[in-house]
Amino acid sequence: MPRKPTKPKALQVAPNFDALVGAVRQVHEHSAAAASRAVNVRLTLRNWAIGCYIVEYEQNCADRAEYGAELLDRLADHLSRTGVNRTDVRELRRYLKFYAVNPQIRESVTPGLGADGKTLVTGLSFTHFGELIEIEDPLKIDSRLFVSKISAQNAQQGRSPAVPGGKAPRDE
Repeated sequence: MPRKPTKPKALQVAPNFDALVGAVRQVHEHSAAAASRAVNVRLTLRNWAIGCYIVEYEQNCADRAEYGAELLDRLADHLSRTGVNRTDVRELRRYLKFYAVNPQIRESVTPGLGADGKTLVTGLSFTHFGELIEIEDPLKIDSRLFVSKISAQNAQQGRSPAVPGGKAPRDE
């Protein structure tokens, strides 16, 4: 459940130097945390969109000879030369899998923002998604969505997201 917006506190003049330092430190920490969350959301959406573009290209490409590993090798090489970070072949494969496993994220990148996609994208880092997409066991695949939703809800409530294996990966 999304948090209700809090009413901004009235700006108070610091009564002494230590209070001034504390106030500046607090605004810095809050702003840095908010910026980090915003960057993480954008990177998660970026990685999903890269997977989407590759799948769409493969499905609609006139040049079928560029299918598969050759396409990813060539794409990684060109993206690297143009300065696009984290687009080596291994990462491109992860983005493809991320896209395939999380179709509900489309709601977050299209008008009519849906709750499930938005909750997942704002509540989990791509590192968390990376852990979840590695689940291969067919018996555990249904639980992947459940874990994703619970983890996102926990993150939005300020608790540590649940991650398979008890790991708490750092945000990328």
